[in-house]
Amino acid sequence: MQLRLDSKSAARLLVQPQRSGPFYRVDAVLPAGQALAWDAAPMLAATGLRLVDLGFLGIVHVAASSGEPALLAPVVLGAAGSERGVATAVVRVSVAVSSVAWRSYRLGTGGGLASDWVTLPASQLFAWQRVAVTIPLPVDGRGLLVDVQAVGADDGQALPLLRFAIDGARNVAP
Repeated sequence: MQLRLDSKSAARLLVQPQRSGPFYRVDAVLPAGQALAWDAAPMLAATGLRLVDLGFLGIVHVAASSGEPALLAPVVLGAAGSERGVATAVVRVSVAVSSVAWRSYRLGTGGGLASDWVTLPASQLFAWQRVAVTIPLPVDGRGLLVDVQAVGADDGQALPLLRFAIDGARNVAP
């Protein structure tokens, strides 16, 4: 299998099951603009999982402070040129929630709201369940800042905001 980044930056690749067990992870360096050949068979055989059960995360920059979001890069499975213009973030909640919503902002100078709050369908979840957030990426290749907000099922209160940034696919000057 070929893995590459949909980003202008190099990243640390993290591959692990999307659910909490079994614990097994793969770490590698993913250079910008280069594909990495990875054989998933040993991991799948050791865990009994299928390829669709795995999560692929490209970590460009880890937040240095609590106010700074992590900068992530979409990982593309397959050949170059198979970009779909979307990123998928899988969010797992630790408590029961009545809904999950997301919004995005453009990164860089002249940024601004890219999408209003979008409530995910079927996002009433029990603790440790997951939901996929499909995020359209800007056609000009610039990055996004993404907020994810869940509402607790027990008390109807908003839970702490999850915030991360998605690195742009093309090196576009602001």
